[in-house]
Amino acid sequence: MNRLRKRAAQAKVIVVNHHLFFADLMVKKGGFGEIIPRFQVLIFDEAHTLEDIATTYFGKSLSTHQLMEFVGDAEREMHLLGERGQKELRRGLDLIRVGSARLRELVGRTEEKGRLNENLLECLTTEAGHDIKQGLRFIAEKSGFHGLTEAPIQALVGRAEDLHQCLEDILAPKAPDWLKWYESRKKLVTLHASPLDISETMNELLYKRVKTIIFTSATLSATGSFEYFRSRIGLHGSLLEGIYPSHFELEKQALMYIPQDLPVPSDPTFASRIAERITALLKATAGRALVLFTSHHNLNTVGLLIENKLPYTLYRQGEAPRSVLLERFKEDTHSVLLATGSFWQGIDVPGEALSCLIIDKLPFDSPGDPLVAARIEALRLRGENPFMHYQLPAAIIALKQGLGRLIRNSSDRGILSVLDVRLTKSRYGRFFFDSLPKIPMTQDLAEISRFFEQPAEVAGQRV
Repeated sequence: MNRLRKRAAQAKVIVVNHHLFFADLMVKKGGFGEIIPRFQVLIFDEAHTLEDIATTYFGKSLSTHQLMEFVGDAEREMHLLGERGQKELRRGLDLIRVGSARLRELVGRTEEKGRLNENLLECLTTEAGHDIKQGLRFIAEKSGFHGLTEAPIQALVGRAEDLHQCLEDILAPKAPDWLKWYESRKKLVTLHASPLDISETMNELLYKRVKTIIFTSATLSATGSFEYFRSRIGLHGSLLEGIYPSHFELEKQALMYIPQDLPVPSDPTFASRIAERITALLKATAGRALVLFTSHHNLNTVGLLIENKLPYTLYRQGEAPRSVLLERFKEDTHSVLLATGSFWQGIDVPGEALSCLIIDKLPFDSPGDPLVAARIEALRLRGENPFMHYQLPAAIIALKQGLGRLIRNSSDRGILSVLDVRLTKSRYGRFFFDSLPKIPMTQDLAEISRFFEQPAEVAGQRV
């Protein structure tokens, strides 16, 4: 690690991912040194992901997995203590175990994600949180570990202090622009304290310290403006901006299919109806398709309905690791991949294997997500329109990310399909079209077969 740091210090260009960058910001904020050497110019590629990543690093998170992993590591070093020290240490570790179990009991019975309301916070503070903090404090300050000088032991003591402080921060009273929430998955529970507005922290830790910063992405703008992106990450004042058209000839390389005869996504028959339409689309394109869903429910429902109706291999997210699924999808040219979540961005499948991209519905963030709900509420309290200033532009950027999976080089050709009639029938649909590339559009399935039969140079003229 020291050798790599030395090489980085001597380099003129350093390439890191966003997570390491923000981890470095927090290390520097704490005054504990640095991971990345000082720099004068900063370029963020894929900058549309910054708000979510920065929110994670500027907030606090603690999971029962972290706690139990700490307990296991401490037990492995217990042999360094005498009999009495081991007995006392076990009592401290038992407090962490009992507190973690109680935490899972209090939170794990509820929905997958939710806010930590006052009653739940009080229970966590007086019961589970109290036991966990007491155990961690004992190990950090009074256990036999505290007097040992071995590096692994000191690292354990430091972890106990960090975990204690993290839980203290999560449970302590916070300003109204912070959200306390939880995630519950099987036997794992994670507590979070997240800022709803990162602009002030971005200004203090980054904008005041670095004079030249470039933000770039294919999906930073919505309706021809950067206002949404600027407002979310706290970029104010006079800035140099530019929107540059794609070098791909999308009018010739792509065709968009948007049906008019399907029910709206809230209709109980939506999943079964789009399953029929997806089957027809896949037959017209001979497979070669990535089908992106906004929910696991729709993915699973559609997957069950179409799996025996197609002569093509059908892959589903969750059946294998993401990288394995993508490799299989690339190699099996006529296969179909059903996916959600992480497959909406950051995947690259150039060539014939991805000749059709289908999206089930417009990707509005679920208002049931605690962070989304809290951001909506914060905007409403400020007198702003949450739909126009947050939900709509976020959905536009997400849709652009999804559609960007199709055309990856100048020789790619393919069909884009959004099975959500709101795109053409709602009052806000035009905002999506104002933000998307100018691609020929059709409502006729027969046009899809004709699109693949004709040369690329005239493909866009028949619609």
